[in-house]
Amino acid sequence: MSRSIIIPYPSEAFLDVNYLQRQHDWSKEPHRHSYHQLIWVTEGVLQMRFEDKLHELKSGMLCLIPPGMTHDLYTPTGYEQFGLNLNHKTTSDMRSLLISHMMELTIVNYAHMQGKISVMLQLAKHANKLSRLKLANQLDALLIAIVEHSLQRSDTEFRFKLLQKLRQHLTRKLSLLEIARHFCISPSHLERLVHREFGCGAIELHNQLRIEQACTRLIQSDDAIERIAHELGFYDASHFSRYFKQKMNLSPTQYRQASNSD
Repeated sequence: MSRSIIIPYPSEAFLDVNYLQRQHDWSKEPHRHSYHQLIWVTEGVLQMRFEDKLHELKSGMLCLIPPGMTHDLYTPTGYEQFGLNLNHKTTSDMRSLLISHMMELTIVNYAHMQGKISVMLQLAKHANKLSRLKLANQLDALLIAIVEHSLQRSDTEFRFKLLQKLRQHLTRKLSLLEIARHFCISPSHLERLVHREFGCGAIELHNQLRIEQACTRLIQSDDAIERIAHELGFYDASHFSRYFKQKMNLSPTQYRQASNSD
């Protein structure tokens, strides 16, 4: 047994807004939509399977499902949700925004924002134009917040994965094309992303990390400069020394002596 409240769409951007209550052991077979769908669990637990991975949504958790994503649903406990379905036939700015940035499953814990649900449901009870406009604005703000959260997370993940990739190869030079292929993007797009996040190009960033590693080796070990140069992928000790002095304003020997004298 389940109970549904379907709220007339507040603007052309949405097919409908809904508040659903499902009993324990309710399930829905694998299916997909031609539109973005938002599910915000307010009570209970909802399990969703996508590409053989099980996601468990508890109270306060929200997911945005992109069009064409096959998934199934099951609740062992019963659950309640606030949800909305976007109109895929409209040319609204919101649809364009989601198509551009939200084509992967997104799950966010929005427990701290659940108070907004009662506000939106209260607005939905009124059929007048002002209430529909206020509701549409609330929904737009919610979706924009999800997009911003996703973009911030994507930026953080890119920074982490790029630094991880570069640090895995401190012992040799990397080409821009090799790094770009690792991220399945063009070299020019990679450079734009790296400049935005780090203020320099990918190769320059890699070289900075190699110099940082050289500094650590010079301070913490007695390794010969020739060995450090070789193991960090420089042509020879002379090339390493020139590049190190260009970046640190000290030769490797001077840097080691200064560090040991502190």
